[in-house]
Amino acid sequence: MRASRTLSLSVVILAILASACATQRDAIESARRAEEGLEKVEISATPIAEIHFAAGTTTLSAASRSSLAQLADQLRSEGSGLYLEVQGHADASGSRAANQRLAEGRAEAVRRYLNVSGGIPLPRISVVVLGASVPAAGNETPEGRALNRRVVVVAVRSEEPPFDGD
Repeated sequence: MRASRTLSLSVVILAILASACATQRDAIESARRAEEGLEKVEISATPIAEIHFAAGTTTLSAASRSSLAQLADQLRSEGSGLYLEVQGHADASGSRAANQRLAEGRAEAVRRYLNVSGGIPLPRISVVVLGASVPAAGNETPEGRALNRRVVVVAVRSEEPPFDGD
């Protein structure tokens, strides 16, 4: 009696495993067929502006606001298919947490300016906070640290039509 139960249980387990493998094979094959039908989308990313900040601040200077206003004018004329990635950076003179907060505040200041004053819709702007992790220069000198206190605006162009939410 016990041998037949063990054999029955083994047959059930093998049947379940075979079914799972077949389901997995079907899922993989469906994904391959779907991928073949997908259109390739060309995406390019280009840095288009770099805004610098004084130590310990997130305030845009008058020169920075002027540069961003010119950039916003140009971007509005570009039309859809152009999105912005606003990358916040900091020098390495503070704690990691403080540098992250400064980098985020700087990126948010640029994002707000481009949206509120520049008329760029928020769905076209994303913020990335990099802190002191991607320096433009060494942090050993005041000049190097000044170069690292920045926001880089990157234009991301996609040939794909914008997502409309439907």
